[in-house]
Amino acid sequence: MASISNQPYKNDAHIDAIVKALRDGGHLLCSNLVASSKAFVVEETFRQMGGQHLIVCADKEDAAYFYNDLESLLGERGMDYSKKQVLFYPTSYKRPYEPEKPDNSYILSRTEVLQRVSTSERKTLIVSYPEALSEKVFTRKLLAKNTFKIKVGDKVNLDFLTDLLYEYEFENVDFVVEPGQFAIRGGLVDVFSFANDYPYRIEFFGDEVDSIRSFNIADQLSIEKLKQIVLLPNMQERAFIEEREAILQYLPDTTTVWLTDMAFFATQVDKEYDRAVEAFEKMQEQDEEVKALKPGLLFSKSDELLSNLTKHPTVEFGVSSKLITNNLDCFVVPPRTDAKRVVESPLSPFAKGEAQSDDKQSPERATLIETGDFNPRSNVRLPQCDSPTTDNCKLTTVNFRTKPQPIFSKNFNLLIDDINERKAEGYRVIVFSESSKQLSRIQAILNDINHNDEDHRDFETETIAIHGGFIDED
Repeated sequence: MASISNQPYKNDAHIDAIVKALRDGGHLLCSNLVASSKAFVVEETFRQMGGQHLIVCADKEDAAYFYNDLESLLGERGMDYSKKQVLFYPTSYKRPYEPEKPDNSYILSRTEVLQRVSTSERKTLIVSYPEALSEKVFTRKLLAKNTFKIKVGDKVNLDFLTDLLYEYEFENVDFVVEPGQFAIRGGLVDVFSFANDYPYRIEFFGDEVDSIRSFNIADQLSIEKLKQIVLLPNMQERAFIEEREAILQYLPDTTTVWLTDMAFFATQVDKEYDRAVEAFEKMQEQDEEVKALKPGLLFSKSDELLSNLTKHPTVEFGVSSKLITNNLDCFVVPPRTDAKRVVESPLSPFAKGEAQSDDKQSPERATLIETGDFNPRSNVRLPQCDSPTTDNCKLTTVNFRTKPQPIFSKNFNLLIDDINERKAEGYRVIVFSESSKQLSRIQAILNDINHNDEDHRDFETETIAIHGGFIDED
């Protein structure tokens, strides 16, 4: 799937200020960003500076929307998870200390993220939410200890590999269907590692690894030939009685952290910790010899995570900074020659099924981006301030002027009037939809209403979907 071609925030003064501040290791406040405008800003910042970024949304549903938007903007819908730049980081459970078997797809997503940031410097966007970050992770030392690499040409005794998989607590089955399973048929070993979205098929010639390929469990057809793979067990279960560390300690200090609501983030983290304490106490009532670690060793409190945040470049979405506050000295960004306006979009299905939406995509819903003149009231502020743990920390405040799109309620006359009004004001209009047929239908309806009037077709189109439309008045 192609990524967005218009890139409305390319060469934008606000993005330039964000990139500069982050490269200087500072802290930012981005105000007045609504709906999918946040994803546009994050995506363009990521394009320009690369690196690793963690986006912390208010909750799981918001994280799913944000993840979908970034997938669309980067053109990664349907792409193999190991090749993606944007990854999703969920909880590994439904409730803390839940005795039932956790969702292996969630564990797979978490493990893929942790393996990516520990073994690679690939530029990556990680989308998550407070409850997922409150759950501590296994240490890098434990990950290295439980990682087994196999490459084509290696000498690997089949009995040794079988014993290793049993040690990793993999289940021997006839056909693998989920992470944590393996199957042996003669010189073929199928294994579904917690390090990849698809299972591997390892073919042996004697004790030598002759070939490795990933395959689809539905039709058993090969997806890709591989030279090397990594076998990982379910680290969440293996680390359940071993000490862990906060996710923000695990991530490199250079990782940029974006937060949509600092105060809400802290509240949700503490609520999750309290739920863990309650669940642990119930376990103790039922079994005095509880083997699991205490909540303080498995879950983080907000003060721990907020303290870790000061080691990272951070961006807060909101009207004021909750991490750093002080008087602001102001300077104005030079006027830019273009500005944006975005209007309306349907939500596309969440790729990994983490948080499905009941919203139905109607043919009349699409997204518009319109461009207007620069407004000199827009500015970026760069003061000196005190951080909770460091001195002379820089806080850059970037003021956007976005607002939610109008609601047209399938009234195309309202849509036409809005397009005409914005075009007259010098806006650039872009219509977004995941379906090219949907775009064609919208154009046909507009043509029918306006008798093929060229003035009502003066907008660009993008065959991708975003979650929420918005207007950028700068």
